[in-house]
Amino acid sequence: MSLRTLNPARVALAFALATGAEVPAQEPAAPEVPEILTELVYHEARSLALFAACDKSLDDRLDVFEFGAAFVDLEDPRDPSIFRKVDSDASGFVEWTEFDVRLAQSIERVGQIRVRPVRPVSDVRDPTIPPPPIDPTEQILGRFDVDHDGRLGVDEFRTFVMRADLDPSVVERLTVLDTDRDGTLDVPELAPVIQAAPSIWQRLAPHEREIRAMPSEFRAIDVNLDGAIGRSELEVGLARIHPAIAVWAKRVMADADRSRDNTLGPPELTTAATTARRRLEAK
Repeated sequence: MSLRTLNPARVALAFALATGAEVPAQEPAAPEVPEILTELVYHEARSLALFAACDKSLDDRLDVFEFGAAFVDLEDPRDPSIFRKVDSDASGFVEWTEFDVRLAQSIERVGQIRVRPVRPVSDVRDPTIPPPPIDPTEQILGRFDVDHDGRLGVDEFRTFVMRADLDPSVVERLTVLDTDRDGTLDVPELAPVIQAAPSIWQRLAPHEREIRAMPSEFRAIDVNLDGAIGRSELEVGLARIHPAIAVWAKRVMADADRSRDNTLGPPELTTAATTARRRLEAK
């Protein structure tokens, strides 16, 4: 299925409405982003991510000012005739499908296009395509990576060793495993420990029953396989559907989390998703 047929922002909005969430009144502060991005190859998912990164008002469309700021190489960003040419349905706004055509045509004709985003460009994929399998070592590292830097520091590695019920002396092996001498362990550096003690995964992973209880559409974002969706996992899942809607994760989590444990378990996810579908169908 093509991304353009999913109308992902409205699907996520329905989920938010189903849980009583509200669209954020103000755009969150964005970290520093590259001033200009040069795109040499066209990909549909990348086009959607670029569009969202140029949508300053977060309304799923570009007005004439956002459009002029987004495309660096316009002859005259203030020339309304250029905007009207891209705005093929004369709606007064450039939607993603129209942005996408401009992006693809420019890359095909010129070999590149330069775009100036107003926020970081998120990674996005077609949510109908299952994600690639995650390396078990990466999953284990993710469970103990408290500061989310993609590595295990000394304290994080010590916690891992304790939870995995390994000999405490293994902690002293960090300096040997740390081949790049940066004081931490990344996935390749942690892999020998996992390979040397394969039962670690069985001890750290939750029971298979808990994994199977997770609704299938949410399993892909249950990165730590704990049978529930945490705040960061929800943000990643929403960003995969559409980069602009990840900002709703906090409010959606607060309203859908009936048990108040800061995670969404299978019953909560099922209830919220079912209600969202009903409200979407009623519109």
